[in-house]
Parts: sequence; C-alpha cells; structure tokens
Amino acid sequence: ASYLPTAWQQHGPAGAYELTFVGQTTVRPTTLRIEIAVPQGAHIVSVSPSMHVNGSTAVWSGIPTRRMGFTVTFTS
Repeated sequence: ASYLPTAWQQHGPAGAYELTFVGQTTVRPTTLRIEIAVPQGAHIVSVSPSMHVNGSTAVWSGIPTRRMGFTVTFTS
C-alpha cells in the first residue's frame, strides 16, 4: 500500500485526488486494485467512470491498460 499526501488538491470545502497508473508490458497480465480513501469527515462526490464507491473509499480493480487515470472528488 502506498500513501501519496501530495496527490490531492483542496478547493475550499471540496477536493480532488488524482492518480495516474503507468504499467509496463508483462508476459502475464497485471492485476491491479486501487483504493482511494477520502479524508475523515469528507464525502465522495464523484469518481472516474470505471470506479465504484464503498463508503468513504473509491475502488477500481481489474487488468489495467498501459496508462490509466483515476480521479475522486470529495467535499466535507
């Protein structure tokens, strides 16, 4: 698990977390699971179309493409 405190931007009571995954070519497909938890007391407003929300966490899992972007917006 990794924590990237500089990956989110706050805009008043709202914010956004952006993550770009860049994969590499492998013999067998890579399986990826991404979980983005918003700060305590915040609520998720929207997520990238391929993600789903589980409480205060946005989740994506599957076999990624070469480059994928994920965005989670939230408000307190």
